[in-house]
Amino acid sequence: MKLQSLSKKSFIAFIVILALALLVWVVSQFNSYKTSLPTGVAKDGPPALATLLSSNANNKVIQKWSVTDGSQNITGWLVDLSGQKQIYWSTGDFVIAGGLVDANGVNLTEQWATTLGISEADRNQPQQAGRAQRAPVAQQTYTEQDWQSLTAAKYIQLGYEQASAEKAIYVFFEPFCSACSNLLARLKPEIESKQLDVRLVPLAWISANSVPAIQAMIDGGKDAVWKHEEAKQTKAAYATATPTPETKMAIIQNSELMGTLGIQGTPTLFYRNGGEMVKVVNNFAAISQAINSLQLTASVN
Repeated sequence: MKLQSLSKKSFIAFIVILALALLVWVVSQFNSYKTSLPTGVAKDGPPALATLLSSNANNKVIQKWSVTDGSQNITGWLVDLSGQKQIYWSTGDFVIAGGLVDANGVNLTEQWATTLGISEADRNQPQQAGRAQRAPVAQQTYTEQDWQSLTAAKYIQLGYEQASAEKAIYVFFEPFCSACSNLLARLKPEIESKQLDVRLVPLAWISANSVPAIQAMIDGGKDAVWKHEEAKQTKAAYATATPTPETKMAIIQNSELMGTLGIQGTPTLFYRNGGEMVKVVNNFAAISQAINSLQLTASVN
């Protein structure tokens, strides 16, 4: 009888020890999971971002911040993906890649990239040997619908409007972009002497005053554009105006078109050549070719 009682106690003790061992193993696995989260991702961070960063041991979070529109907060993440710096946004469990545009038409992704000092080269930094390589991106082919979307975009007439958009050069620009200023300075004498049809498609991300400055240019036309450029050169006060709802919406739509057309920075030009839509990224030799293809005699030096 005593032997049977002892056997029952031993069996119960064995079950208890086995249960404790199982519990210890579960806790250790959970702790291992917690400590294996990618560098810089909070325990309450979005799972999708954690999964992205976990794909490579070299991935990490560099910086985290928040923006608000007064009703909701969105978290920004500057991440290093094996040498390539990218900005992501998260709200709840959702992660957004690419441009985030606020109600005023300001591209917050580009604005923060400028604030954080992220250059185009940083975003396209070649990965080191031994790391996974991205597949090469094919050159984008544009459709007739792309051209129609471009010609329907809100623009500021800087040159002399031709009867047909086929003779126009479209320039995506930001009012406080220094490269845009350099381009306009080179184009100005050609615009005036050759009566070029140059149409500025405005974007906003560099300054909180970008949208008000764009509104002033829309109100004042090409004279306002040149006055703005002069003010930038002389460090003088530049004109601004209260943005209308129509202008805000137009800038948002221009930002969406920017993504559709694969534009990664300003200035970026488009023109039509033999029925084909051509993109030029701040290349003066190519701009001269564009002008010549439009059967104009101007040249950019």
